[in-house]
Amino acid sequence: MVESLLFLLATGIVCELAAINRNARKKSNSKMK
Repeated sequence: MVESLLFLLATGIVCELAAINRNARKKSNSKMK
């Protein structure tokens, strides 16, 4: 159970980072603070 929860958490973090990177490429001035 713990390993699956950690896997889901890591996946969510990776997805968020990917989304932030996409938004940063489109809007370079929004997330650079």
